[in-house]
Amino acid sequence: MGNPFCPLPFFGDAVYSDGSFKVPSGTLAFAPGSSGWQLAKSGEPLRWMELFLRGGNAWERFGKPRLNQQVTRIV
Repeated sequence: MGNPFCPLPFFGDAVYSDGSFKVPSGTLAFAPGSSGWQLAKSGEPLRWMELFLRGGNAWERFGKPRLNQQVTRIV
């Protein structure tokens, strides 16, 4: 199964944004995704949250973790 811990390199500041196009290039961000749907029973919108590196590759920045691997940052 392997080690579920993925040590992270330093990547400076990260931001929470309400849209990915507002994030400057080179910034790590957590923002609502562009896709989603409405729940059948309530009609409530369901949105995904995305962790991304604008102008880069967050997967590589996080050390290429496997799908469903827990990623932890120790300060």
